Amino acid sequence: AQVGTASHWRKLSSLTTHVCGLTDAGSLYCWGDGDSGQLGVSPKGDRLSPTLVGEPGEWKEVATHGNGSCGIKKDGTRHCWGDAYGPAPLPAQQGTDADWRSLSAYCAIKSNGTLHCRSNALGDTTLSQVGTFDDWHSTVGNAYDGNNHQCALRGTGELYCWGGFNMHGELGGATVRNPALVPDEIPPGAPVVHRRDWRAVSAPSSHTC
Repeated sequence: AQVGTASHWRKLSSLTTHVCGLTDAGSLYCWGDGDSGQLGVSPKGDRLSPTLVGEPGEWKEVATHGNGSCGIKKDGTRHCWGDAYGPAPLPAQQGTDADWRSLSAYCAIKSNGTLHCRSNALGDTTLSQVGTFDDWHSTVGNAYDGNNHQCALRGTGELYCWGGFNMHGELGGATVRNPALVPDEIPPGAPVVHRRDWRAVSAPSSHTC
């Protein structure tokens, strides 16, 4: 059955019990579980059909996680919402930078190709640069039940994964020394399998593809 009335969907993001979708025109809709404010609408609470977030046509990226969501507006600013980011359920700008290109649950890539991620510290929502590479292509990851493993793909085709507990082998061979492990701390040869031809990656929870 068709979901909602919007057409021309470009991207969907769903990690747990809520979904956010982005249309070709840049309109953002979220639906599902909203008890933690993760839908970006007021008042908090579930929405059974796609509900507009913010103004029509102002978004270019979205990523969901356990009790929150984040998006990038067309002006390059990054906005997040949900209990992890404060009591108000509406999108709130994170920092002042306006050069964000793409994002995942815990990380984001700037227009200059640098990768920035959150720490695993409880309540810390700031992003800090990871390593020195400036050719990151995309980043994915989850933030649910404390697993919080992330993966990022470089323009070279190399794939890096880190963090979490690796209880199910979701890091693909990389060794986790601590929950805050970052890509440039993984020994040479450890980035996921020894390949340089990766084109896409998905890391929904306790596995990676």
